Amino acid sequence: MNTRELAIVTWLLIIIIYFLLSSRLRPMLWGVIHALLKIAVEPAFALIFIYQGIIIAGTILFILKYNLTFWIIKDYVIVFFTTVITFLGESRSKNFFSSLIHSLGFGAIFQFFISTYTFDYWKEMFIVFVTVVVSILLVVNEKYNSPVKNLLNGFLLIMMFLIMTILIYQIVKDMVDCKN
Repeated sequence: MNTRELAIVTWLLIIIIYFLLSSRLRPMLWGVIHALLKIAVEPAFALIFIYQGIIIAGTILFILKYNLTFWIIKDYVIVFFTTVITFLGESRSKNFFSSLIHSLGFGAIFQFFISTYTFDYWKEMFIVFVTVVVSILLVVNEKYNSPVKNLLNGFLLIMMFLIMTILIYQIVKDMVDCKN
């Protein structure tokens, strides 16, 4: 597990514990769980889930046969939840095939490289926190075409540009180190 994943898990645990301890916020947590369960019982999700289960079972057999690490499954599950769940959420509000096309792409490739080159734990904690706060503010300002929305989008774009620049630098540095 890399430092970004540890930071995300840490923040999720902090938020879940906070929601469980707060009697005022606890009903919201149950509302989120209820909404996720409603998605899980849809036929499209059930078929995709069964298909993904078969792939994961095959991957587990491959791992056991060749004595590989089980972290491969974690990476596959992350890609599954970030693409399939997003696709199912979008397909409810848009055309099914349009959502399918938008859910496919280079996201998994970028996710692989971005998860390979991470910062130390505390920097990742900060990056995850800032990204989530800015994203929440963007969702709140979704209906308005305000300068605040443009500023927040610009801020996320700058963050992404900096992370991608560091990523490219690290890849080039590793390629040069491999040649030496």
